[in-house]
Amino acid sequence: MASRNKNPFTIFLWSILRWLCTFKYPSLIIVGFFNLWNRIDFNRFKRKKHTTRFQNDWGKLRVIKTARDEDAINQGAHDGYKPLLKKVEPSDEIRSKYAVLQNPITGEIKTIGDFRAMGRNRDADYSMVIGFTFYYPYHFPSPFAAYMVPKDIKPGERVILEDLIEDIVKGRWNQGNASRLKSCAAVWNGRDFELDVPDEPEFFIG
Repeated sequence: MASRNKNPFTIFLWSILRWLCTFKYPSLIIVGFFNLWNRIDFNRFKRKKHTTRFQNDWGKLRVIKTARDEDAINQGAHDGYKPLLKKVEPSDEIRSKYAVLQNPITGEIKTIGDFRAMGRNRDADYSMVIGFTFYYPYHFPSPFAAYMVPKDIKPGERVILEDLIEDIVKGRWNQGNASRLKSCAAVWNGRDFELDVPDEPEFFIG
């Protein structure tokens, strides 16, 4: 019978237990504990990556395009689509950060976006001239946009919004950054799209 894969911590525990088994009474308790420990499925306690519901059916869904400026919206209307207009409203939650280092002699600069870079890539020739600053990192050509809705779409149809207009947080970093979701599945309710997004954003540590 194939042996179970054990992580280094379990192997270490087993070596300790073997030593303890040289004693009489403690070994009975500890071996019983180890047998219980070895039966626990620790995988179910691991953090699972967030995915949208039914993400495996994306390949079967119709893709809805987004027009980002007046000309593109009018072209879509001319091509037979019904533009669903929305404001482009940046979310305060979505942000990135930067800091600028400068060589006082040559004037050359370096930009960094990771707090750890200060200690990891310390350069005596450069000094910080702009401390870490958060900003909204995305740029769009117009303060409004529109989903190009096909005229034959029916209420209840699931689609893919290829270029999401709404600002939805995709993931957070423990250093304070938060990225936006680029696309997602949605359901047409006859007037608007109901977005199918994760209950919680992904979370990254580093």
